[in-house]
Amino acid sequence: MTVRLALCLGALLAFSGPARGQVTWRDEPAGRTAVVRLRSAPFPHPSRPQYRDDRVLVFVPAGHTPGRQVDIVVHYHGHRGETVSSVEERRLREQLAASGRAAILLAPQGPLRAADSAGGRHEDAEGLARFLAEALALLAAEGVVPEGAAPGRVVLSGHSGGYKVIARALERGGVDVQEVWLHDGLYGELDAFERWVAGDARRRLVSTHTPRGGTRVNNGQLVERLRRRGLPVVTSDDDALHRGARAVVVAAPESHDAVTRRLERFLRTSGLDEVGPAAPPPPPRGRGLVDALPGR
Repeated sequence: MTVRLALCLGALLAFSGPARGQVTWRDEPAGRTAVVRLRSAPFPHPSRPQYRDDRVLVFVPAGHTPGRQVDIVVHYHGHRGETVSSVEERRLREQLAASGRAAILLAPQGPLRAADSAGGRHEDAEGLARFLAEALALLAAEGVVPEGAAPGRVVLSGHSGGYKVIARALERGGVDVQEVWLHDGLYGELDAFERWVAGDARRRLVSTHTPRGGTRVNNGQLVERLRRRGLPVVTSDDDALHRGARAVVVAAPESHDAVTRRLERFLRTSGLDEVGPAAPPPPPRGRGLVDALPGR
């Protein structure tokens, strides 16, 4: 954990969110889901006053008991997205559970149902660090993670227009991100992704492009750039070759909207740990997810 992230976490340990048991959870075989509202969510933000939705979907896979270092996958939806329906339609929770990886999923609401790649607070300096700190403080208050838990491995995943907020977070988010997964999303910001993955041998970039998604040329350029730097790039659609590879750029046969079905494969070939022996399930709490649309 970086010093900057530690400072953000310390500032939020006095988090004034709901007391334990006041968040509504939905318990299913795949795991536990809640939709919460966070001050550090991308919006509202002065750059886009029209967006007021501060919801974040949280998912903890069944059998995962987080320790003091919590691995986290943050997924940003694409254009015209709504986070609850997007996660459900793309089965992101089920894919995380099926992968057997020990990570928590955070899916913040971006520009609500808009053709807009803005990232609001998550484009601000330290914005990602504040987001992770607040989310962990809330989860600690809920008894999901230990008190004082901090981010472990952090993965940023983005579909389509979600690429832009990821690029900004890599540059100024205040978090040492270990992996980036772009689901047909390399519409720009090649310099940011190239610098990030080439800057540390422990980092891993996975990027897909689809027949009609519009990112094929940019992905090809990124492959050339990385290879000129001497960084090997795997372009074969073979999971066995993806494990341990620093850069994976693959032509996916799926449609642009369906390419997120590969999330489980990204997870299985990632550096994330597997879920340990199953712990006794917590007692069910809550009645279901909040309404898909904001109530304000």
